[in-house]
Amino acid sequence: MNVLEKTLIVNPKLFDPTDNILKESLKSLKTREQLTTFKEIKMEDRKQLEKFIFNTLDLDVNDLVELYNAEITFVENRKLKSSSVQTVKKKQKIDYDSSLKLAKDRFEEIKTYRELTEKVNCTEISIPNLEPNFPKDLGSGDSNFFANYNVKFKEGNKQITVNFENNGQILLYQFLYKNFKLNNTKIKLPKSSTDSEKILKVLEKDFKKYSSQIKAMLKTHRSNAHYL
Repeated sequence: MNVLEKTLIVNPKLFDPTDNILKESLKSLKTREQLTTFKEIKMEDRKQLEKFIFNTLDLDVNDLVELYNAEITFVENRKLKSSSVQTVKKKQKIDYDSSLKLAKDRFEEIKTYRELTEKVNCTEISIPNLEPNFPKDLGSGDSNFFANYNVKFKEGNKQITVNFENNGQILLYQFLYKNFKLNNTKIKLPKSSTDSEKILKVLEKDFKKYSSQIKAMLKTHRSNAHYL
């Protein structure tokens, strides 16, 4: 479906659906079996349709010959490449880099954190490599009278308090920690609580929608890469 959605087509509005040439060509193509590339480019109904398209787009019909030659060369090169590759019955696993590239290509609509934050005013906060203890009243919003938004990070007797600027920042970081275990790093968080909450909604929506799809894709390709 992703390949299909990215395929460019001529705007159908350019064509007159009542044109006899178009109607005859389409009727003929729909009622016969599709042939191989080498045979298909010799069929009159195919030529008739493609000449009609070229004329509609004000292209030189003589260029069709060049197009056919390029198509034949492309198919022959693919066949040659295919025959040179040893056939392996067992499905091969794909490595991490290939898995990442595949996920990015197939799910390009997923918003990245960098993309969401690049146009908003952010502040950088250092996150320690400890377990966070989030405030229990995060749902109450920015109602803190003293503007005190602290998260305590603990491990054994060690404790570090990190000051956030608003409730939205804490909620956004809570999501990032809960799902990605984001600690022991520096992270840019929007200065505005409203911006933080908007970005959080986008992240939550994408995570819920695509995480299971990415898991399934990795499983299909026998990849050991983690879906996160």
